[in-house]
Amino acid sequence: MENVLIYEATYRMQNVFAEGFIILTSQYVEGIFANDYLAIYSEVNKIITVTLRTLVFELAQYPIFKMNYISHQFSATGDFLCPGEEYVFFSTINLDDLNLSISENTVEGEKADSILKQLLKLRETSQI
Repeated sequence: MENVLIYEATYRMQNVFAEGFIILTSQYVEGIFANDYLAIYSEVNKIITVTLRTLVFELAQYPIFKMNYISHQFSATGDFLCPGEEYVFFSTINLDDLNLSISENTVEGEKADSILKQLLKLRETSQI
């Protein structure tokens, strides 16, 4: 089993604030914030790309709500992410910035197992 580290984290956009977790492995970085999913990719020219899929509830027909995932794309230049830092990613699509703060606090034991199970379920649900 590959070494997995889980850190407490928050993200903020103009009208959204969410607390959750960043999952760091040697191959990828993912985030889980309730039902929102975040994937982070580092490219060779020091561009970090973030895909954020947020769950939105829409009123389809009173009183029925419909769940829908909306994708957001952000990017920044720099080195890969480190715990204890805050990052700002920019979007040219919706002109909204993403502020990501990764705590130095790690999550371990049963809570970490629960987060990883929730991540697997979220991947299935949001069709990632």
